[in-house]
Amino acid sequence: MEEKLIVAVTLHPALYDTSCPLYRDTYKKEQAWHRVSEVAGLPAQADSDSEPESAAAPPDDAPAVSPSAVPAAAKGRKRARKRAVEEDSSRGQIEALLLETLRNRPPPPSEDLLFLKSLAPSLERLSPQRKAYVKFQMHKLVYEAGTVVLNLEPAE
Repeated sequence: MEEKLIVAVTLHPALYDTSCPLYRDTYKKEQAWHRVSEVAGLPAQADSDSEPESAAAPPDDAPAVSPSAVPAAAKGRKRARKRAVEEDSSRGQIEALLLETLRNRPPPPSEDLLFLKSLAPSLERLSPQRKAYVKFQMHKLVYEAGTVVLNLEPAE
């Protein structure tokens, strides 16, 4: 799942690349986060027509208003706010999972290891005798480089 998340986020540069033209477009970012959650297999936040509990219960001192008296635009704003809160929480979950994945990844291989891995295909193409000879010569060079003897006698 972590690999799916990383791949999904890297497919949307608007989420992390500040030089991307869509980086400042919040609508495109929301769409990208939604697609990332689908690809990563995170539970989708379903849009519902029900209002949040805090909006459904009026304060004690508020006058009684029938639901039909509330304008449709106000209901739409409430739904939009609820959707924004749900998307923020979904985005927060994705960001937290992404950060955790990046923190737990292994360190990159060393330059020496990468160099030796680059030699492996060439070494595999050699005959067994030639391969043994090349490996011995490589070992010999490394050994000689590691055992430098200093000559401390004065030069004449």
